[in-house]
Amino acid sequence: MGYVYAADSEEQISTVEQAFPSLVQEDVKQKLELMKLRLNTSIEEWGSHLTRDDFEWTWRGRMLKQPKRVEICNIFQSVINDTYKLLRQNQASLSPIDQKNIESRQAFIKQLGIKDNTIPTQMGFDCIIK
Repeated sequence: MGYVYAADSEEQISTVEQAFPSLVQEDVKQKLELMKLRLNTSIEEWGSHLTRDDFEWTWRGRMLKQPKRVEICNIFQSVINDTYKLLRQNQASLSPIDQKNIESRQAFIKQLGIKDNTIPTQMGFDCIIK
C-alpha cells in the first residue's frame, strides 16, 4: 500500500513550536506533543486499514478514492482545529506577536506555513484546510 504524507518535506510546514516561538508553558508544549503524536498515530492507523478497494486507477496512476481522501483530510483538519483551540485558550502565555498570529484562523494557518490553506500530499491530491 502507498503511504500518505502531509507534505513533500518536513520543512514545508512549520511545527507549532517553530511558528510560535514564545510558547513557553510546559503543559501547553506537552499537549502539543500529544496532538502531534495523535496526528501520526491517526495517519498510521488509517493507513493500516487501506485495501486495494480504496484505490482507483487514473491517468496519473493509482490514487485513493474520494471517500478515503476525505478521511485523511479530516484527520489533518481535526488536529489543526484542536491546536488552534489550544493556542487560543493559552494565548496569554504567548508573546504579543504570537497572539496576533492567532487572532484569526487564517493568520494561524498562514503562520504554520500552510499556503493557500492547502496541505500537499504525495498521493496526488491536496487537503484544503478550512
